[in-house]
Amino acid sequence: MDVFHQTLLVLAGILLVLLNGFFVASEFSIVKVRPTRLQELKERGVRGAATASGIVHQMDEYLSATQ
Repeated sequence: MDVFHQTLLVLAGILLVLLNGFFVASEFSIVKVRPTRLQELKERGVRGAATASGIVHQMDEYLSATQ
C-alpha cells in the first residue's frame, strides 16, 4: 500500500469515529430530555421543540435508527 491509500484509510477511520460519536450523542439526548421541558419549549414557540417532542414520543423507532 502506498501513502495515499494509508492516508485514505486513516481519514475514513476518523470519519467513522466522528459519526459514531454523533449518533451516540443523539441517542443520549433522546433518552435524557424531559418531556415536560419539551412541552414548555413548545408553548414558548421554540423552533424544533415540536419535532423533538415527536421524536421522544416515538423513542423506540428513533433509538433503533441511531444504533
